[in-house]
Amino acid sequence: MLEYNKMMDQSKFKASEFFNDIALGTGIGLRYDLGFLVVRVDWGFALHCPYDTGTSGYFNIPRFRDAQTINFAIGYPF
Repeated sequence: MLEYNKMMDQSKFKASEFFNDIALGTGIGLRYDLGFLVVRVDWGFALHCPYDTGTSGYFNIPRFRDAQTINFAIGYPF
């Protein structure tokens, strides 16, 4: 029961913690519209993770290499 109460306290909305609770990322990509489907390749990287990563500050990714991702998709854009 104690764990449940702790979890419920952490899940409450607090305006003062709003920007720390949002993940933030950026990137660049190419999209090609074939008319019936879209092909895209994106390279993105995280700027802020809302969970504890062991580093302090708003840019809390320990290594830049861990923050990167490459996406390839065929279909409609999200």
